Amino acid sequence: MGQQHAIEQVVITTSGYVTKGSGATALTSGVAQKVAENPDVLGLADIGVVVGIIGVVLGVLVNGISQWLRNRREEEIHRARMEALRNQCAYEG
Repeated sequence: MGQQHAIEQVVITTSGYVTKGSGATALTSGVAQKVAENPDVLGLADIGVVVGIIGVVLGVLVNGISQWLRNRREEEIHRARMEALRNQCAYEG
């Protein structure tokens, strides 16, 4: 269980960094496009915006799915512990 928790923390932390980095890339690329000499040409700034947006979306999805899976597993563990306590009380009483 400890190893699973550590893996989930790494995934959640990494997806957070990817999301923030992608957002910064999109913002910076958008500003660079406004400063560009010819804004009608598809340039690296436009590609940076698209890549940044995709990164943000993927980061949010990975983080959301990881949190959902973690919550579901913790609910199952809680139910199992409660059932064990109920069984223990039933034998003692």
